[in-house]
Amino acid sequence: METMTADTKVKSKSSEEIKGSNEVQDTEKVFSSALVMPVLLVAGYLGLLRVMAHYLQEEADTDPFKRVWWSGPIFFSIAYLLIVKFGVEWMKDRKPFQIKPYIFTYNLYQCILNIWCVVAMCYEVYSNPIFTGIWGNTPVPGRASFRISFLVWIHYNNKYIELLDTMWMILRKKNNQISFLHCYHHVLLIWAWFLVCKIETAGDSYFGACVNSFIHIIMYGYYTLALLNVPCPWKKWITTCQMIQFCVCFSHSCFVVYNGNAPVILPLAQAFVMINMLVLFGRFYVKSYVKKDDKKAVKNE
Repeated sequence: METMTADTKVKSKSSEEIKGSNEVQDTEKVFSSALVMPVLLVAGYLGLLRVMAHYLQEEADTDPFKRVWWSGPIFFSIAYLLIVKFGVEWMKDRKPFQIKPYIFTYNLYQCILNIWCVVAMCYEVYSNPIFTGIWGNTPVPGRASFRISFLVWIHYNNKYIELLDTMWMILRKKNNQISFLHCYHHVLLIWAWFLVCKIETAGDSYFGACVNSFIHIIMYGYYTLALLNVPCPWKKWITTCQMIQFCVCFSHSCFVVYNGNAPVILPLAQAFVMINMLVLFGRFYVKSYVKKDDKKAVKNE
């Protein structure tokens, strides 16, 4: 009887500890003094981008975006994969970090940045006479293309910031979300947009960035609302929207190859990325939604 009582006490204690741990995580506040630091970090980063924009504009006649450094994608690809591997191991015996204010600030920043990119790109295509339409624009070197090239460059730089998606997962011990698809997707896009900057940021190069930014508004909008425990009506459509994005961008790649209005390596690279994403996201979609629906149907029979 004493042994049973002791076991019961141990089990009750464990349950209370687990419950208490979950309560701390669930009741962590987003709006608190902890918001100050991430807001300051975002402000500092935006200030840096403004300084760089001024410097790049002075060099607009020489296509400064083509001088992007190889060291960027090389260093961050290696560092990212090492952090994923050893970060998960380092967190193994540690409690999840309470970082909701940082994640909220990051998600909100991504929403605002991507809204700005989409609006600015659409306005540039509409108002700049060098654009003859949505597709089929031949790159015009120099100052006339500076604005659209700058926006593409911003999109490229944001691929490094998006690596924080994985850092939040590691620090919060959401290891089930750190899949091959997730990591491969992040690294591949860094290199894809580096290639665009290195070869040609003008002409039709904006299109993939614009579509991707629009999808990110949907994604990070959902993440922001979820963090605030606000129901999100478009959650179930996110993966579908991503798949549509890949199909549209693949179609654009085929058009550019046929039309010949850009260096052929760019549409080929875009097609390669889109096929990769279609296959991987397609497998994810089938596993996450189709098979689950089949199982539910069998259960209900």
